[in-house]
Amino acid sequence: MPNLKSSLNFVRIEGVPEIAGGSTVREVFQNLSNKGVSGFVLTEHDHPVSYINAATLAKSIEDQHRNQDVPWEGVSSQKIEIILKDYPVAEIKIGRASAAEEPENLEPLDDQAFIVKEEGNNIGLFLKGNLLHETVNTPAPVWICAKGHENPDSDDGYCYKCPRPVYIKK
Repeated sequence: MPNLKSSLNFVRIEGVPEIAGGSTVREVFQNLSNKGVSGFVLTEHDHPVSYINAATLAKSIEDQHRNQDVPWEGVSSQKIEIILKDYPVAEIKIGRASAAEEPENLEPLDDQAFIVKEEGNNIGLFLKGNLLHETVNTPAPVWICAKGHENPDSDDGYCYKCPRPVYIKK
């Protein structure tokens, strides 16, 4: 019988960045851009707490700021754990599972993440639902300015190459 490690929804722990809640939004998106992924595990005191869909988070922040006609200025210096309180739609709590478990025996909730343990060590992440699995295989969000310059993160809300505000590339 297939176990979690043999599932297409299993990702080795090295494939998913672990980011501390005290990291700034800018640091988070720089890290994701460097790794080329759009999802990460939020940690608290080196323990996994939740799985974050960074694209959903970025779009939620962008939508709110666009409605208020305010660019990313000020957001990028805030801690990710503080930002997530305002945008909980991007956060999925992480369960625990043994590598020997069968995928169909996990709780039947959509979009749920599980840290997979083997011999007491975290060896990977099991992501239920296609949306979650695709965030690991999807590049990080990109910010652009009115001139079309691409930026790997929101920086201080302005383009790295010119003084224009940046927004999420659609």
